[in-house]
Amino acid sequence: GNTAFIARTVIGNTELRPEKADNTSIGVVLRPSFLPRFTASVDYWTFDFKKELIVEDAGGLLGALNATNCAKPAFAARFVNVGGNPVCTTQANVLQATIKIVNGQDTKTSGFDLRAQYDFDNFFGMDFYDTQVTVGAEATLTKEYKRGATTLQEDPSVVIAPAIDRAGKHELIGEFYSFPKTRASAFINVAGENWNLRYQLLYREGTTVAGTVCPGDAGAGTTADCRYNYGTGTYQSVGKLDDYWQHDLNLRVELPWETTATLSVQNFLDTDPPFAQSYYNYDVTNGNPLGRVFKVGLKKSF
Repeated sequence: GNTAFIARTVIGNTELRPEKADNTSIGVVLRPSFLPRFTASVDYWTFDFKKELIVEDAGGLLGALNATNCAKPAFAARFVNVGGNPVCTTQANVLQATIKIVNGQDTKTSGFDLRAQYDFDNFFGMDFYDTQVTVGAEATLTKEYKRGATTLQEDPSVVIAPAIDRAGKHELIGEFYSFPKTRASAFINVAGENWNLRYQLLYREGTTVAGTVCPGDAGAGTTADCRYNYGTGTYQSVGKLDDYWQHDLNLRVELPWETTATLSVQNFLDTDPPFAQSYYNYDVTNGNPLGRVFKVGLKKSF
């Protein structure tokens, strides 16, 4: 059945407990004497969340409908069924499902933050209208994003969502998340006496589906990894999504009378977000669906 049209009621929970987290970070900053205008840093970080506060995933709760779970009173009590029928073994019988705010799974994530910058006192070693240039780049490398299994609060033997390492994965049907292993940006900033021009490049590594990989058989259309090939008449795995690159330009000019003008062109190459098998057919969390965007601003101080 289609879970999109089953009524859900979200209720509070008097048994909630505070979410706890332990975090650790350690880093190194580099300023070598032989490159006085260069700086770099490397940071390792880890976050360990205990009993994370979440709203139960309706799709996961409905996906747990089966004869074994429905024989458990705590699980069966979460559903209102057709004609008051207590049997909840199929989604077709369900009129309404009750979702709770709960202390969910434990989550542990860790990775590295990298950053480097070089400041020129001229235009890349040349004298060009007294301009100065700064170039830099930074990246976040996600090593892991491990979440434990989500179970029914009243009966932990009912698994709503299995344990998963989300690093490098996406789930764009029910939860709308994407966790690239690499996120990065780089920039070139040129500053004149009363103006500043900045070019920025954004990068997001592609991800793979968190669910079942496309089997390519008659039932393949039921998985989010499957894409139908009209040329061959078969289902094929989407596989790893394309990496996403975005190019931006920003110009700021200081005008007379304490006035500042700005002009920016976001995504000036008009790059489409990567295709993903989902409600929108693209990764809603990792790409820019707006295309090329122009912004003009004028600010006056009094």
